[in-house]
Amino acid sequence: KLTCFVDVFGGSGTVLLNVPQSWRINRVYNDIDSRLYKVMVALIDEEKRNKLFESLSWAIQSREYFENIKRKPIEDWTELDTLYMMTVSFNGMMDSSTYRIMIGSYHNVLHATVNNLSKNYSIIKDWNLEHLDFREIIPKYDSPTTFFYLDPPYLDGGKSYRYSFKLDDFRELKSILDNVKGYWLMNESGVDFEKIREIFGEPKFVKEYINYSVNRESIEKNNGKKTTRLEGFWGNFEMKTDTKGKIGDWIV
Repeated sequence: KLTCFVDVFGGSGTVLLNVPQSWRINRVYNDIDSRLYKVMVALIDEEKRNKLFESLSWAIQSREYFENIKRKPIEDWTELDTLYMMTVSFNGMMDSSTYRIMIGSYHNVLHATVNNLSKNYSIIKDWNLEHLDFREIIPKYDSPTTFFYLDPPYLDGGKSYRYSFKLDDFRELKSILDNVKGYWLMNESGVDFEKIREIFGEPKFVKEYINYSVNRESIEKNNGKKTTRLEGFWGNFEMKTDTKGKIGDWIV
């Protein structure tokens, strides 16, 4: 039934990259953060893309380099700066003040980023790229056959984002979603459940994940054991789960 898939808070583009290529639908990447949008645009240009891949492959994992980029005005960040900060910041949060410390098995995160980008840029070139606030993007693309995926900044964990979210933003978002013609699915952190429930009601589905991004305090508190986190999902269509609690059929 669907003809258009809109990732309202596109971020790294992971969600759109995982929409099956066999689906013959329009794919819309949107992010209000100009840094992310500039990276996506650069990937479409062959000359810029090759230069970006080469520069990132030669980059070093360095706290000092990390701090130097942080000191730059955001409007002066290059596409390389943005990708570097997404790669070496704690939990991939570009505006985080924390440099990611790796104490587990060796993993060259910069090399992995280059491999991922070079493998997927051919997919990105077919996307429709937008750089709009959620208040603008949803009405523009709304139709009975549009699917909106929403992963807005977390209330608690997203405070360090350049475009953080407050309760009033969620109230506005709910008001817009209540009137869309299409379908929507939103996820939010379990840490924020109490406040999000007041606006969106009970989640239709809750999933437990292993939390791979933890700080030293969490590691010490759990005696080095892996922790888990909860993610809630809200939407305007029926969702079924199998006996193992995994998302099964999505009835739209």
